[in-house]
Amino acid sequence: MSDKLFSFTDLNESAQQTAVKDFAIFYVHQYENNDMELIANYDQDGIVHDINRDLYINRFSLESTIISDSISERFSKYARLLENVDQKYYENGNPEKNWPEWYEAKYAEIQRGL
Repeated sequence: MSDKLFSFTDLNESAQQTAVKDFAIFYVHQYENNDMELIANYDQDGIVHDINRDLYINRFSLESTIISDSISERFSKYARLLENVDQKYYENGNPEKNWPEWYEAKYAEIQRGL
């Protein structure tokens, strides 16, 4: 595997599938923990609302079913969201930083209030 990094839009279709699947797992965990503020900052078109509506409707299903259904039903929404997220990927679609590390780094960048 090359160490070269790519934006989401520069990945091939297979790598984008990998990236979306990995992100969707992280996304669902963030949703379940009511911790969507950072992700919502990258939403420019109401994408988070659309994905969250489906997650809410399916909330009584098994987590694995929720994730797989969400990916299959909202793949294009996840992909559009990832186009805006400042994450780089390896050629195979794996993120440069795993999603929890990415989240922690972004959270640490937030300026504290009063």
